Amino acid sequence: MKRFSNFALQKKELFSNINDDIMKAGIVKEEPNYFLLDEKYYGKQPYFYEPKDYPWVAEIEKNWTVIRDEMMDIISQREKIPNANLYPPSLSSPDAWKNVCFYNYTWKKHKNCNRFPKTDKLLSAIPNMTYAGLCLLEPHTKVHPHNGDTNTTIRCHLGIKIPAPLPLAGISVGNEERSWEDGKILMFSDAQLHTVWNDTDEQRYIFTIDVVRHEYAKETHTICSKVLAVFTMKAIDEKVAYLKKVPPFVANFILNIVTALWYVYIPVQRRFGI
Repeated sequence: MKRFSNFALQKKELFSNINDDIMKAGIVKEEPNYFLLDEKYYGKQPYFYEPKDYPWVAEIEKNWTVIRDEMMDIISQREKIPNANLYPPSLSSPDAWKNVCFYNYTWKKHKNCNRFPKTDKLLSAIPNMTYAGLCLLEPHTKVHPHNGDTNTTIRCHLGIKIPAPLPLAGISVGNEERSWEDGKILMFSDAQLHTVWNDTDEQRYIFTIDVVRHEYAKETHTICSKVLAVFTMKAIDEKVAYLKKVPPFVANFILNIVTALWYVYIPVQRRFGI
C-alpha cells in the first residue's frame, strides 16, 4: 500500500510538472478574456514567446527593410504620421504614443494599406494576424503599466528604429525586461501587465503585429468581433458611464449584441473598402 501511495504521489508530481511545462510553453487553452468589466489578467500565459516557434517570423525579419524603407518619409520626419491614432492619455503622457494602423482586429484601414502596398503584402501572408501598425514612442516618454485587449493573441514588436538597448529603452512584461533590436521580432503576451519606455533623445519606432494563438485560430473572427465590441462599449462608457451601473449579465448581453454586429460588419468592410 505504501509503495502504491508513493507511486501515486510521484505520478501526481510528474503530471503536475508536465502541466507546468505545458503552461509555460503557452499550450494550455485558457478561457478567452476581453477585459470589459475587469482589467486584471489572472491566467498563466508566459511573459515572452520564442520567435523561432513561428515560421512566418523569419520571412518578416528577412524583409524588415522593406517595411522600414516604405515608411521612411515618416521615420525621417519628412512628413507627419498619416491617419495617426493617439493612444489614450491615461496610458502615457500627451502625444507620446502614436501609430499608423493597418489592421485593427482584422478591421482593415484601406487608405494606409493602399499607400504602403509592399508592407501590406507582407502582412497578408502572416497566419491568423489580427492587428498591424507602425508605432512611435517619443523621446523621454513611457507607457504606463497596463493589460492589453485579450489573452487570445500574441503581440509582436518588429524593431524598425531602436535608439538604444536597455536600460535606456525597452519593455517590461511581468518581472522580465527585454530590449528591442532593429530587424528582430520580440513576442510577448500583452494580456500580462506590461510597460515600455524610451529614455533617449530620439524617437523609437516599432512595427506591431498581433497574431491569434494557435489554439484559438479557428475562433479568430469571433475573437476580433468581440474585442471590437469591447472597444465600442468602452468608448460609449467614457461618455455616459454606464458599465458600472448595470449588472454584469446586462453588460454581457449588450456585448453579445455588439459582437454580432461587428461579426457581420468586418467581412463587408474588408470586401467593399468601407
